[in-house]
Amino acid sequence: MQSRFVENFEKMIHQGKTRGLLISATGTGKTYASVFALRQVKAKKVLFLAHRTQLLGQAMQSYRGSWISESDSAC
Repeated sequence: MQSRFVENFEKMIHQGKTRGLLISATGTGKTYASVFALRQVKAKKVLFLAHRTQLLGQAMQSYRGSWISESDSAC
């Protein structure tokens, strides 16, 4: 699911679309899929919505832990 989302999101961006929406069941890796997709297209802004503050905190930790720039990965 994650790799297919990343591929489809990248196609959308190349077609000139500026927004995407990922809806999937709990525990399917939506946060990581969004990190990979947004990193791939070098997104500048992200709007992450959740119905609980705790989920937003977890997402923020995932983004911080997974959003590694190319210069950081070379170290």
